[in-house]
Amino acid sequence: MKITLTLLLLILSINTFGQNDTIISKETKELAIKLEKKHPAKFFDSASRLYKAKHLNDAAFLFYLGQLRYKYYLAAGEGSDSDGQLFASLQNVLGEQINFDLGENLDNYLMLLEEVINWDRLNDYKYYSKTNLPGKHKKVLEGLINYKNWVIENKSTITERRNKVVEDRKK
Repeated sequence: MKITLTLLLLILSINTFGQNDTIISKETKELAIKLEKKHPAKFFDSASRLYKAKHLNDAAFLFYLGQLRYKYYLAAGEGSDSDGQLFASLQNVLGEQINFDLGENLDNYLMLLEEVINWDRLNDYKYYSKTNLPGKHKKVLEGLINYKNWVIENKSTITERRNKVVEDRKK
């Protein structure tokens, strides 16, 4: 009886291991749910705060999710000229920092991009629903998927370039 119970517990733990494993905190996922109802710039505000607090994965998750939402929002024709300028500015300033830090561990980077892609597939952007213009949303999502595939195909080149920048900064 003891052996049967032990085996059952072992099987249950093996079957459930990894189901809740994620590189994104529960708090950040709860925040993302709230941000899905807000203007896409709000994702970048939260990502910036998390980055300053040294929570790279959480910051990057909201950065890439915000980027996905902002690109869709602009592609849908909902943003103004100032929205496009704001998006470009947020992307350049915060994106450069986050991407450089993510480049230290490309496997983590790829898992993070996959988290964003999976999140998008499971969650609607309630501020401007994906169902309003599914073709535009699909095109934006495909852009992120293509970027993830590019990172996979260019891992060694990305690592070499990043290492060179690190070495140059030491001089």
